[in-house]
Amino acid sequence: MSNIYSTKAELLAMFETLKNPAMIALVGPTEATAQTVTMASFYFQEMTLFTALIFIIVGILHVLSRTRAEEEEGLSELVLSFPVGKLTQPVAVLLEMTGFYLTSGALITAGLSLVTQASNGFSLTTNALYGFSLALSGLLFSALALLIAQLFATASTARNVTFSLLGALYIARAFTDLSTLTLSRLNPLAWVYLSSPAIGNHGLYLLATSLLVGCLSLIALYLQNRRDISGSIFSGKERHHRASRLYSSTLGFVAKNAQGQLIIWGLGLLIMGATYGSIFGDIDKFVKNNATIKAMFVENSKFNLAEQFMGTILMVLVVLAAVPVISLIGRLAKDERLGRLDLLLLKTSRTKLLWSTWGMAVLVGTVVAELGGLGLYMAAASVMTHPIPLTTVLTATTAYLPTLLVIASLTTLFIAIHRKLLDLAWLYLIASFIIDYLGTLMKLGKIFHQLTPFYWVPRLPVDQMDWRYVVVMGMIALTLLGISSLIYQKRNL
Repeated sequence: MSNIYSTKAELLAMFETLKNPAMIALVGPTEATAQTVTMASFYFQEMTLFTALIFIIVGILHVLSRTRAEEEEGLSELVLSFPVGKLTQPVAVLLEMTGFYLTSGALITAGLSLVTQASNGFSLTTNALYGFSLALSGLLFSALALLIAQLFATASTARNVTFSLLGALYIARAFTDLSTLTLSRLNPLAWVYLSSPAIGNHGLYLLATSLLVGCLSLIALYLQNRRDISGSIFSGKERHHRASRLYSSTLGFVAKNAQGQLIIWGLGLLIMGATYGSIFGDIDKFVKNNATIKAMFVENSKFNLAEQFMGTILMVLVVLAAVPVISLIGRLAKDERLGRLDLLLLKTSRTKLLWSTWGMAVLVGTVVAELGGLGLYMAAASVMTHPIPLTTVLTATTAYLPTLLVIASLTTLFIAIHRKLLDLAWLYLIASFIIDYLGTLMKLGKIFHQLTPFYWVPRLPVDQMDWRYVVVMGMIALTLLGISSLIYQKRNL
């Protein structure tokens, strides 16, 4: 980061950007001023909340997959058939997450201490406060996920409730950060950045988080001990013996499974788009004289920096939109592993199930990508004197959509060959992102860029639309999907 913001003027320019209301709503406030701001205080304000969200999401998904999801699959009942206590599984998960997060906090502390300098405001104390604030935030929501897993009968319901609560806390802290900061101190999600490493160094927030982790864990274990295995505190509503005609169709069934991902990723991309859009009003300040950041964008004097910046940002949003695409198609691999496909295929054909899943995944990816573009526009319009038109933003977003077709078809091909090859789709997406986002800075050869679908996308409005790219991407996607169908029909499940 010291290479990116190498002068005090560049740092102050970015600091002013982080002080605007849109950025405070997204990443939280800072106690620093123009006189006291350092590289450390800037780094911690910029990184803390979003890094914490990554820690939190990992914890929620892991805890629910190892508790409620395993109960649904019958694995917990199998474990309890051995001479172990009823609380063995939840206690083991809590110990696992505690070890993981504390180790992560220690590694972050050590890593920052090795690569940072005291002259930039970093110290062992500030690094430790940052690292363990992240660790405890992840542990806090892991304990919360374990508690919610006791309340609801299915992993999907518990997951949706937990993420909804996380979203509500995020939105609540955005409002209180801008209006009454005192109320933010009552929000556990805000504690991670209110510790204010490098400026305030408020270690009491770590103690408060630890106490809340202990309380939530004890309540979760108490409820686990009270309820029956595979039971829940809140009994689910009585379900119909027959599904509606909409859900009894192949496409309707796939759509039902996709609605949770659509809501979660749609909201997530809307917020992420707003995150990037909120800096458009001050983009000239920290890009114009910064050669490192400038190298990441298409340079064309006919367009302003915001329009050039937009192409790179939309690529990031579409990469994120590809995550639910792969995840939804990956549901086929999961259902195959759990032996559910035999039941599904009693009423439909393999080809119909494969194509329905592919189509729904592409639809979800398209919707969440456009929501990301919409979020970018709304935030940018609120901070720019002359905002980029909505049609321009959405058209530029739409130009990336053929890449989702290719990624969806490639994922389908991997699963058609063997369900265990799903990991290759994730690796390809990650590699494509690294190459296209950081390839210029890493000085990778053109051949590497050409191996990713994002390289071929015209970055509107700077580039001219190339319809040949759309046709070729569409043909590649349909060819891969056709091959996938043939393989999937013939192989053993």
